[in-house]
Amino acid sequence: MEKNTIKKHFFKWLSDGINDGSMTINSSSSLVHFVDEGVFIKTPSIFRRFIKQNKDLNITHDDIARILIEKNLFNLNKKGLLVFSYYVEGNKKIVLHGYLFKLDLLTINKSQIINNLLLTKCSHQGL
Repeated sequence: MEKNTIKKHFFKWLSDGINDGSMTINSSSSLVHFVDEGVFIKTPSIFRRFIKQNKDLNITHDDIARILIEKNLFNLNKKGLLVFSYYVEGNKKIVLHGYLFKLDLLTINKSQIINNLLLTKCSHQGL
């Protein structure tokens, strides 16, 4: 399967999961969170779930990450890195790591999106 098709398949899978409720958002166990900067996905967990649910693609979670990174879909922080970190409100010991991308890559009802107010971007990074 070509890279552009895999990219489209990933974002369709993610959008469908958000729309039908099979992909939880903004909860403590969620792999997807809406934040001020866009959509935050926990990596590599989100890629592992995608591969597990799409075994017919015959690629690894590293492959999907590499393909999406090559497409320049993710935001970079001020240090030029892909990985963003967020503290869970009230507990600076719990930190989530992952990638950020723009909301317009998802096909969802954007008027119903509520940002996760329990996540605070770690102060050692920025957009």
